[in-house]
Amino acid sequence: MAAALLVGAISFVAMHTVLNIAIERKLEYRAALVARSVEGVVNVLYRDASRISGSGALVRAISQSPSDEEALMNIVGSYAGPAGVPAGVSVHDTAGRPLAGTANMTARSYENAGWLRRVVNLGFTYSEIESDGGRRLLLIARPVQVSSGSTGAIFVLRAPLEDVFGKAVSTMFDDYNKRLLSERGDVLAEMRWRPLSQPVQISQPLALDVAAFPGQLRLEIAGERDEVLAPLALLIACYAAAAGIVLILVLGTARRFSGRLAAPLAELSERASAVAAGPSPLPRLPVQGIDEVARLATAFNQVTAYVNELQQEVESRVEKRTVTLQDMNTALVKEILSHKKTGEQLQVAANALENAAEGVMICDADERIVSVNKAFTRITGYTAEEVLGTTPDMLLGDEEARARRAEILRTVVEDGHWKGELWSRNKHGERYLEQCSVTAVKDEIGRLVNFIVLLSDVTKQKEDEMRLQFLAHHDPLTGLLNRTLFQQRCEETLRLAERKHTKVAVVFIDLDHFKTVNDSLGHAYGDDLLRQVAGRLAECVRRTDVVGRLGGDEFIILLNEVGDSGDVALIAKKILDRLTASFTVAGHEIFISASLGISWFPDDGQSAATLIQNADAAMYAAKEQGRNNYQFFSAEMNAQALEILMMASSLRLAIEREELVLEYQPRIDLASAKVMGVEALVRWNHPNLGRIMPGQFIGIAEKTGLIDPLGNWVLRSACRQMIDWRASGLAPKRVAVNLSARQFMQPDLTERIETALKEAGLEAQALELEVTESMVMHDPQRATVILQRLNDMGVAIAIDDFGTGYSSLSYLKRFPIDYIKIDQSFVRGIPDDAEDVGITNAIIAMARTLDVKLIAEGVDNAEQLAFLRQGGCNEVQGYLISSPMPADALRRFLRTFAETGAAFLASGRHAPLAATRQAS
Repeated sequence: MAAALLVGAISFVAMHTVLNIAIERKLEYRAALVARSVEGVVNVLYRDASRISGSGALVRAISQSPSDEEALMNIVGSYAGPAGVPAGVSVHDTAGRPLAGTANMTARSYENAGWLRRVVNLGFTYSEIESDGGRRLLLIARPVQVSSGSTGAIFVLRAPLEDVFGKAVSTMFDDYNKRLLSERGDVLAEMRWRPLSQPVQISQPLALDVAAFPGQLRLEIAGERDEVLAPLALLIACYAAAAGIVLILVLGTARRFSGRLAAPLAELSERASAVAAGPSPLPRLPVQGIDEVARLATAFNQVTAYVNELQQEVESRVEKRTVTLQDMNTALVKEILSHKKTGEQLQVAANALENAAEGVMICDADERIVSVNKAFTRITGYTAEEVLGTTPDMLLGDEEARARRAEILRTVVEDGHWKGELWSRNKHGERYLEQCSVTAVKDEIGRLVNFIVLLSDVTKQKEDEMRLQFLAHHDPLTGLLNRTLFQQRCEETLRLAERKHTKVAVVFIDLDHFKTVNDSLGHAYGDDLLRQVAGRLAECVRRTDVVGRLGGDEFIILLNEVGDSGDVALIAKKILDRLTASFTVAGHEIFISASLGISWFPDDGQSAATLIQNADAAMYAAKEQGRNNYQFFSAEMNAQALEILMMASSLRLAIEREELVLEYQPRIDLASAKVMGVEALVRWNHPNLGRIMPGQFIGIAEKTGLIDPLGNWVLRSACRQMIDWRASGLAPKRVAVNLSARQFMQPDLTERIETALKEAGLEAQALELEVTESMVMHDPQRATVILQRLNDMGVAIAIDDFGTGYSSLSYLKRFPIDYIKIDQSFVRGIPDDAEDVGITNAIIAMARTLDVKLIAEGVDNAEQLAFLRQGGCNEVQGYLISSPMPADALRRFLRTFAETGAAFLASGRHAPLAATRQAS
């Protein structure tokens, strides 16, 4: 009896399960059919919007100024939409104002729509569910691209959602409830919705082609359970009848054999109870006979065997799962700790972002500012409260920046990133150059959610770069072209003159007796005079001519497209007249004159270097003629060549006769008030001409090749002198020797230095070599190799006269140098000249970045010393400390300065050293 009931129960459960599965599959199938129908109608509307917004007729109508309203009305009026869906279309300008629309749906203004900026600026297609007078409308907005690629208008298609839904499902499954739901579960449209007593339902997501659709729409379909099961009624009845017949047969058979089976079954029941309460493993039953009871006992034994195996398997799995659970618990603890650490790291990152040196601005997808940091406020002047919720438009500094805005946004959306420079305007109306980086942030499904903007004020940096670039090609004192740029312009002019068959003249100008003015009044007055001379020279020539300064009191002019010697003579006479007129310098009336040398292209040379050299020779001829005149170069100018030859011969004898002497100028460390080194400077005591300074004979030595023996003599003498000072118990830490360009490029330079050090018994660390910017930048790659060899020896390297030539910072940072010497032309103007102050500060900052020490030369007063000391300069030399002196005088200086140096640096006055300098 129990077995029969068991069979019936199992049959009922099986039937119920099969019916539930059948109901679910049936609903899924019908929901899928309805969803495909809805998707089809919506996608037809989307393709209509795409087709019309990109049509040539619409683009032409929009491109006209003003827009062709009649053509627009014809375009929108011709649209009917899918049958049964009263869709309406309209055209709007880029501000969202309506231009034209269909009669069945009044066009509205979208001036304040949040999606407007995204469609216009980024070219996105936008869709949403819009409410209009209690109706739900499907809105599709598309940009109308004109020929320039920008957005000229917006095309909008709107359709009642009830009609869209009704069109799709009106003829499908009338006995089912159907409705359209938003992502949040709001009912957007429904068809034949009625209460259900026993509902069965299912929902299906919609797959739409519409780009940028907000959220996910879903379709829900539901029906009455009995109605859904109606087609299955016959199957249920047949199954129930069959089950009843089987049950009657089972009951009859059971009654017939119940007596015969009672005893075995009792034993089976007893053993089964023992199995239920007994230990593991389960016991077996005895098998007797071959009847049904025996077969049942056999089956029972098989079950117990299976249960025993299953129990063992369960125990094994429990053991494994226990280990796994322990591992998972351990992993969970680690994950909790990891999340805690991540939270701490996020807090650190947030603090770092808030205190970053760069300004940070985060905008949402509609370009509304949602977050800024402190640096943003410092750079722009706007506080977070003033900008949150607004767009960055108030920062755009000019029309060009505003015009580039759409282009930048398009680049960010397409490439994910943009970086560049923009002129911006801060809260106070001041324009500044902004280094800007914009990055797009997207979510996991690729939708744009944020813009991250990093910005820095680089105005001062750009000004400094432009200033350094200017100084690289111009004379810092007068603003005229320096030698490098003058030669470059000259070569360009010569090539043009060669093609046009015109003449060019080069005028070399040297001021007469300028050294007397400079020495009597001082360097500051001399500099003022040079600036006035530069101004007068510029007034004497045409705008097409070029004026430059070669250095010292030497100027040069390039006269372009001149006629004959008479034209050039008139210009030369005009220059002489202007320079002989009185100058007023610091209240003093000063009179000077000049000697001019003139060379011609193509007669006197084919290159800039040759023309300058020949004009220089002609200038010397003018000096020989009594100064204050001009001379044209000629091949007969042997007097100048003879003078150079005689000077060269005398210089060669001077080395042999020991007429050359070295003087030393000390260099003071500002931190310790100690003499760190001395610079060796050569002087020529000529038996007839008297004392000759290096500027008068070094150039001749370079030209004649005498610079080699002269340089070797200076190097050996300086090394020997260091040993002599050490023997007396007073010696500087290091002696510095200047290398000429010819010496620097000699292939055996390192061997010569090693020889000089070995002969004197001096270690390499006690020697410093000074090279100029122009020397190392003439061939930077070769210079790097030479400097590295010297560095490997242990010799210190200093870049002399820094700022007067052209230095590439990319090469400078590769050079193995120890010191940079600020040229005295910059030091003279501090602290009163703003340009010199700015340049000096820039050089100090650069030296600090390159991790090299800084030396300032030409320090002549206490104000200069105080400025350099405060700015972080390491060492100084100049007349404030001491003029160059003989070796014996330097020994006395070292003794005196060791006692008075600290007091001197504290006061910045000459007094503590006056006796020493007078004695020297």
